[in-house]
Amino acid sequence: MGYADRPKVFRIVFDDPDDEQHGLEVKMRGLSTGQVLDVMDLAGLDVSAAVTVEGREQIKRLFGVLADGIVSWNLTTEDGESVAPSFDAIRGRDFTRNMALFGAWLGAMTEVAPPLGMPSFDTSTIPQESLRPTLSLPA
Repeated sequence: MGYADRPKVFRIVFDDPDDEQHGLEVKMRGLSTGQVLDVMDLAGLDVSAAVTVEGREQIKRLFGVLADGIVSWNLTTEDGESVAPSFDAIRGRDFTRNMALFGAWLGAMTEVAPPLGMPSFDTSTIPQESLRPTLSLPA
């Protein structure tokens, strides 16, 4: 029987009452390692990149990846109508709010898990030996 990797889904909640996006909840699809590395390159763009056609295209790609990563969100219009996640919806939002969402998503995907707790079994009976170096370097 094989194992199939399925993309993780990250739940991003803006729960700080002082945050202008307070109450926004977004479920975001995880990316592959290669995609994360590519997106990190795009995220490193300086705002001044927007003055060139190539820079604007890269920024559009960044927001395209963001839009494609949204599984669901609770974003509504001022009239209370649901906003479907899409590239057009991202284009219609405030730039800094999109960047905050992107940063939270990238942070969730790259966060290192905390160390595991103490083992729940007695490890004193496990044989242990020191590892000896196997690589000799020339003097």
